[in-house]
Amino acid sequence: MTSTESSSTSESSNENILKGWSPLTSRLLSGQVNDKSCAWDVLDGNFGDPFVNGLWKEIEGAKLVEKLVPARTKGESSILANMMLAMSSSNDHGTSQPQKTGTVRGDKSLFLSREYRKKAEFATKHPHMHQLITTITNTILHKLGERITLDTSMTSVQLAVYPGDGTSGYTRHCDRGQTSCMAESQSSSSSASSRQGPASPQSPPKAAEAERIITAIYYLTNDDWDPVLDGGCLRVFSNGSLDKTDICPYRDRLILFRSDGVEHEVLPSLRRSRTAITIWFYGHHDILLGASNGTNSKLSNQVETKDIATKGEDASANKRPVPEEVVSNILPPLPLVKKTSETTDSSSTCLPSIFVSIASYRDSEICPTLDSLFSNARHPDRIFVGAVLQNDATYDQENVRMTQKYVNHSNVRCLELAAKHALGPCYARSLAQSLHRGETFVLQIDSHMRFRTNWDDYLIGLWEQTTNKGCHERVVLTAYPVGYELPNKIPNEERGTLLVPWKFDENGMLRQRGRLLKKDSGSTEHPPPRATPCHLYAAGFNFGPASMIQDVPYDPKLDFLFFGEELSMAVRLYTHGYDLYAPPVSVLYHLWSRAHRPTLQSSPSSVAPEKIEEKREESRKKVQQQLLGQASAGIYGLGDKRSAEDFAKALHVDFHNSIVHEGASDGGLSNDRFVNTADAASLFAEDSVERKIATLDTKTQELISFFLSGMDLDQTK
Repeated sequence: MTSTESSSTSESSNENILKGWSPLTSRLLSGQVNDKSCAWDVLDGNFGDPFVNGLWKEIEGAKLVEKLVPARTKGESSILANMMLAMSSSNDHGTSQPQKTGTVRGDKSLFLSREYRKKAEFATKHPHMHQLITTITNTILHKLGERITLDTSMTSVQLAVYPGDGTSGYTRHCDRGQTSCMAESQSSSSSASSRQGPASPQSPPKAAEAERIITAIYYLTNDDWDPVLDGGCLRVFSNGSLDKTDICPYRDRLILFRSDGVEHEVLPSLRRSRTAITIWFYGHHDILLGASNGTNSKLSNQVETKDIATKGEDASANKRPVPEEVVSNILPPLPLVKKTSETTDSSSTCLPSIFVSIASYRDSEICPTLDSLFSNARHPDRIFVGAVLQNDATYDQENVRMTQKYVNHSNVRCLELAAKHALGPCYARSLAQSLHRGETFVLQIDSHMRFRTNWDDYLIGLWEQTTNKGCHERVVLTAYPVGYELPNKIPNEERGTLLVPWKFDENGMLRQRGRLLKKDSGSTEHPPPRATPCHLYAAGFNFGPASMIQDVPYDPKLDFLFFGEELSMAVRLYTHGYDLYAPPVSVLYHLWSRAHRPTLQSSPSSVAPEKIEEKREESRKKVQQQLLGQASAGIYGLGDKRSAEDFAKALHVDFHNSIVHEGASDGGLSNDRFVNTADAASLFAEDSVERKIATLDTKTQELISFFLSGMDLDQTK
């Protein structure tokens, strides 16, 4: 690490470190890569409400908001460079910018000059502002110092406010200012570089090797800020600018991203003003990562490669772990479906990447699942996992110990949540989706699965083949997988399953089940790689384009909902124009027995039992309104491509009167396309209710459905 500033400067001490910073943050921000568009991370709750309140009092006490003037871009400021140089420096608090109309950004801003921040009185008059700057600076120096050299003499600090007028924002741009990723003028004044003190965001770097490299944005919004009603989100573009993520400016939220590669846009605030403090760090790279190591995916360029270890960490932490017990799969590898994305270049850098979303609740199978996931992928380096680990610190110590080998793994991003604070699968899956960093595809699974060899190539090939049939890309592959038994007893079963309606339970919620499909009579070795249309969704196995979690993200407010989670997603996907298909073969296997793990219902919770049931009932009503077409639109609502009424007709189900019509259980196929119930029973564990039900014929299942309605038959967990 080098710095042009003395190590005695308060902003260079190592006393304060952001508690939310993780190894993932370091890897996302530090790689020298060709595509840095996914190099961003979000850190919440680093300072707390008392700190935010204190910071606000300092800003109001110094009357900084009154000193704000309309902000401008680099190109606009260059026109007024001479005026800026002639401005008086008598204002100790900061340097304002002269007003100019026609700007592409709608905020007002004020820069806190470096000269003033170096004075001893700054820390005395503004202790909270000083702590914010110092903590973020120290963390970046400490965590990234071996990869990025910062010139802290050039650090810029800006206070900015966007009015809540519904129109004022900041168009898509890149903080470094390359014309390739900015829509604004890049002209600059050479005379501005000679200015004394820190370079402003509109001035060129004072040294060629030190350019803007890390941007940190800290939000000071109201504690009840709503992303829909208030807006003001930061829109981040990734994956070659094909995908976008809207990050809500929640109070006490810190966003960090690479200034030289992350395109972003500030969306207008709708009801009230949005205040933020932005810090720009200048520097250059000391280590070139990912230049010649043969890493295999677009996003693998954003993280540290498996051959380079982070300083202070075991080098093995960055390598794909070798499973302690690799499943001896008696099944042949999945057939390789010809893909339209294949090129003559066989290197994995040309291959699409896959984000795997996993919500784990006190599950000892999470590590064997990850072992199987990576070891059976044809291109494991293109697989990136976002896992939400919900454990009890007292009773799940072995789970926590086992997951440590993946917590620091370069292709695994983890969020850890105390089990007592769990709010059900929808909240956990929503958190897992927040770990997506621009990968091409998304695979959502449960935390107890086993994979067949070549699963990644097969799913991408089947998806592309299926989308070609329908001439659009809104296709999701989904099914209830065949079951395995502990520790690694995988059945000799290659056939796929199809989700069909089953019955309405005592709460008026439709239940669904998977029916085993016969092999196609025209194939002797493998069924032809043709997917079967379906309309129901399996939370434990679904695969589709990343646009799926942009268009139809999981609703984090469906608290404690189990039966209804999958129906909500099914009708929302349908009304947003997504078509669901069942793979013709078994791609992976699911542990249906729950004997090895505690369930949410049987574990202690920080929420009172009566409150849990109240929240669950609210969630049920929300889903039932969706199914009846009575729900509003919005990010977690119904789409406008198709109606909920058409969804019910496609299922042959009457949601108003809780009726499953004749033929619905065949999913639009003839009954001879399915395996008989005796064979299907062998797919489930001997101690499971699913096996008992599978042994019954359809008529008997209907007759006893009333008695089974109160049993725990959840096939999604």
